[in-house]
Amino acid sequence: MSQPADRLDGQVALVTGGGRGIGASIARELAGAGARVAVGARSKDQVEEVAREVGGLALELDVTEQAAVASAACASARPGMPTRPTGGGSSR
Repeated sequence: MSQPADRLDGQVALVTGGGRGIGASIARELAGAGARVAVGARSKDQVEEVAREVGGLALELDVTEQAAVASAACASARPGMPTRPTGGGSSR
């Protein structure tokens, strides 16, 4: 996987649908660019696996529920959210 030209160190990303497919790939790319990543999806098992892989936060999330989205945004912005060492990310 090539490194993006723009680094995202110190930035936070909330990836919805991040448990598999394109969303999981986006979570990996963002983490590889240095972002702290919160991975959200309806299936907690899937997001836990991806979040563990990228050193991020797993959130069970249904984007059709406004309160759930607001809660996920707040959880993503918490100072205690996991941070990934600079240059980290999956090589897959």
